[in-house]
Amino acid sequence: MPSPGSRTITAGAPPGTPPLPASPTATKTDTASRSCRGWTASPDGAPEQRSHGLILDLDFRSRKATVHRSYYHQPPLESPTQGNTQALSNGNEFIGWGQSPYYSEYAGAGNTEGNASRNLLHDAKLPGADISYRAFRNEWIGTPYYPPSAAARSAGGRSVVHASWNGSTQTRAWRVLAGRTPGSLSVVARRVPRSGFETAVTTSNRGPYFRVKALDSRGKVLRSSPVVTLSGRPPTALRHR
Repeated sequence: MPSPGSRTITAGAPPGTPPLPASPTATKTDTASRSCRGWTASPDGAPEQRSHGLILDLDFRSRKATVHRSYYHQPPLESPTQGNTQALSNGNEFIGWGQSPYYSEYAGAGNTEGNASRNLLHDAKLPGADISYRAFRNEWIGTPYYPPSAAARSAGGRSVVHASWNGSTQTRAWRVLAGRTPGSLSVVARRVPRSGFETAVTTSNRGPYFRVKALDSRGKVLRSSPVVTLSGRPPTALRHR
């Protein structure tokens, strides 16, 4: 861990430690990432440096680590514990600030202590007294265990069908079916782009039975809602699902 103003770290080996093997990984310079906390000389002492993320160049043969890039926060943070640095596939770096309730994303070039706002792309603060031991940014897919929700109402001689699937990250569009009986439903709207949390689809079909199907980006049906009946009331309960 570098002290203020230092750019090189030497890892001293205990007496009698055998030399590193002569392998390609031991003779080349490699990189590593870590978070640098605001270390203190005593539990109640003042931090000796600002917390920041680090990308280190590692020279295994000489046992030295040189600071390649750094990532400081604005305003300055002093996190005595926890925190992490995550290398993203797009070249950016994602920093969890541990005991300080922030997480941030930076362009790969980083910044310096004197210019901490440089290359900062996203920054967020956890609510209240919340903190996170580490923070990560990852792509994830939300597939709810429950089916999509649907509700239908009459409006000016037409039917308005409301569709939602809280938690689904793959739903891109909706298909609406209607019919006079639950067993005789046919498609009345083949593909309606998803619009926010709840999508309203207007149709001249009076039902009174309706069902919606969630579609992914390729038009594949992900899952269907239960059959619902036409009512004259707006689907207020649907919005609180």
